[in-house]
Amino acid sequence: MKTPIDPIAGIRSGDRHTIQSIWTDLFPAVRKWVKDCGGTEDDAKDVFQDALMVIYDKSGSPGFQLTSKFSTYFLGICRNLVGNLFQKRYRRDVTLSEDLKSIAEEPIDYVAKDRKKLMDNARKQLGQDCQQVLDLFFQGISMVEIAAKLGFASEGYAKRRKHQCKERLVDLVRSQPGFEELLYN
Repeated sequence: MKTPIDPIAGIRSGDRHTIQSIWTDLFPAVRKWVKDCGGTEDDAKDVFQDALMVIYDKSGSPGFQLTSKFSTYFLGICRNLVGNLFQKRYRRDVTLSEDLKSIAEEPIDYVAKDRKKLMDNARKQLGQDCQQVLDLFFQGISMVEIAAKLGFASEGYAKRRKHQCKERLVDLVRSQPGFEELLYN
């Protein structure tokens, strides 16, 4: 890596040479991660810029000390940002029992309709407790809030319960007649 001796100082001072050097050395890896996740060149540029801002902010905190190579630190931040970007982009904030209102407006997708029916049938076989845990989870409610709403003893128990319920739901979906056929459509 050809980045100057103290890239963090260069970022904090807005030194163009430092930022260009970081770009030249590290942007190709960021672009590859983003494209591997289905993103665009613009997404990669956004991630790169956000990583610079994270470093700028964190390095201004009292007690900040870089304990690894700069490239390792920078790419670690980028990797987290890429994960967050696509988790937010593709996350579904709907409950399992919510109707697909757009089906009436769009051409009927029979495979999607069958998959939803399969999922709903499996969901109905879950206990009420599991249905509540999963509904709250898929609504984006934190595990702490789920524990409080459902009267669980701790966040840890709520996490374990969610994991057990998801595993049970997956098993039920896989055992449904027609699962194999829908899997390959």
